[in-house]
Amino acid sequence: WYELVVESGEGWHFAGANFPGSPFPFLGHNRHLGWTNTVNRPDMIDVYKLVLNDSGTKYRIAGRWVPLEQKTVTLPVRMGPVVLPIRRTVWRSAHGPVIKNENGAFAVRYGGIDRLDQLDAYYRLNKATSFTEWQAQIARMAVPSTNFLYADEEGTIAYVYNAAIPNRPSTGSGQALANWRGVLPGDDPALIWTGPVPYAALPKYVNPASGWLFNANNTPFYAAGRGSDLPFTSVAPEMGVELGMTNRARRSRRLMEEATRGGGRLDRETLEKIKFDTGYDEAGHVAKMLRAVRAVDPGDDKRLAEARALVLGWDRNADNIGRGDALALMLNREYMSSSYQSK
Repeated sequence: WYELVVESGEGWHFAGANFPGSPFPFLGHNRHLGWTNTVNRPDMIDVYKLVLNDSGTKYRIAGRWVPLEQKTVTLPVRMGPVVLPIRRTVWRSAHGPVIKNENGAFAVRYGGIDRLDQLDAYYRLNKATSFTEWQAQIARMAVPSTNFLYADEEGTIAYVYNAAIPNRPSTGSGQALANWRGVLPGDDPALIWTGPVPYAALPKYVNPASGWLFNANNTPFYAAGRGSDLPFTSVAPEMGVELGMTNRARRSRRLMEEATRGGGRLDRETLEKIKFDTGYDEAGHVAKMLRAVRAVDPGDDKRLAEARALVLGWDRNADNIGRGDALALMLNREYMSSSYQSK
């Protein structure tokens, strides 16, 4: 992220940050409102295996053979000091772009397919002056995916699990449940969805009773604390909304619940303590790691026994004080990575 401030004579005044190459801020605040983002991981892509004819130029759908669209493109490829024109054939079916390889022909369909207006949406978010104006831009579904956390001068807070999630049918033409997590049959036209779910179907919070919201790359069903969180059943399972939790999410939720228990207030000092917390709860991938270390039998290996003792004696705090911090965190990184890849 690069910090920047944008001002113009016609009233654009925004302080925030962007990625290199973006023409204006993607998050931050103007005089009236502000927002920030975290990455979410909805299931926005479906893959279909096509049935091709012997020549590979037609695919079967709804019992008919339909020609694959094809186009020759020329790609400039640099090889040392020389740029050569390399020609390739690109394919497309009713599902979307097609990739042919040794395993067959596969069509890919993406929730934000053919949408090119996310920069316009971000520009207009910069200019919004109220929650109504801001939400109208999110509701366009032009920004394909990311969590938005919002606050404004009127005291409104909100969290939108924004994503162009495919509006998947619950059944195919054979009335059998489709496996949206797997490779879908390309010959069933009932499995070709036509656009994203409506904005109203997305998980979102506006002014929850708890008075606070958070996201740390975790499921949107843990965002506002007990009594304010959305139920898992509030969205259809075929939307593919992730259910995973990160350590930062567990810590954020627990620490904010503790801070606000009995009418406590999230003042600046308390919020900074929570933000810079370096603790780890023994849950999720951390618990899995510690269970695995406990199960290790070092035998006569003294160094392995010492390493095992260091990890099991870890105070679960990355404050660079405990002797086990470095080893535990290096080991934890592998468990965290593998956990993040799952839904």
